[in-house]
Amino acid sequence: MLRHVDDTRDPHASRRLDVPGALTIAGGLTALMLAVDQGARWGWGSPATVSVFLVGIALLVGFLLIERRASEPLLDLSLLHNRPFVTVMLAGSVSSVVYCLVAVLSALCLQQARGLSPLDAGLIFLALSVGAGGASYWSGHLAERWRSEALMAAGMVLSGVSLLAPIGALPSVSPFLRMRSGHAERTQDADFPGPLCPATREVYTPRS
Repeated sequence: MLRHVDDTRDPHASRRLDVPGALTIAGGLTALMLAVDQGARWGWGSPATVSVFLVGIALLVGFLLIERRASEPLLDLSLLHNRPFVTVMLAGSVSSVVYCLVAVLSALCLQQARGLSPLDAGLIFLALSVGAGGASYWSGHLAERWRSEALMAAGMVLSGVSLLAPIGALPSVSPFLRMRSGHAERTQDADFPGPLCPATREVYTPRS
């Protein structure tokens, strides 16, 4: 595949690294992620959480100020005035976030709710990897014929339909949600052993 990829390196581009910009954005994002990750344990209103949040915001503001003055910025802020570029970047970011969420939650569901081993869950995820790899290859060819905004929108719609499609399988879960009037029933089927699907454990219905 690499044989068919043209070299897009700019021989006239500067090889200088924007070290201040790299350090500030890395530190800012790290601080924000640390605050979000540890906020529940530290307390969302605790001095530690608030301080780390403020440090992260300050570093990101510093990053923007540095990029405005840098001769070789890590991020050319003038690109933010290009609406097609911003649209594609936002769509790509949302798509990446959704992809990561699906991967994490699917792994938890397969192992905790379905009781699969990590190896079996990984084998199932090969289908997702093959699809992502194929899409990455063919999207380059499609971009030569179609606008990038249209391709991104079509991909997000297709992803949304694919995420909603499993809802049609919900009736198969109905045996685990046996509704009986006036009392609670616990279902202990082996297909739902973990805490990921607590709704299948106990269902309450009001008396008619």
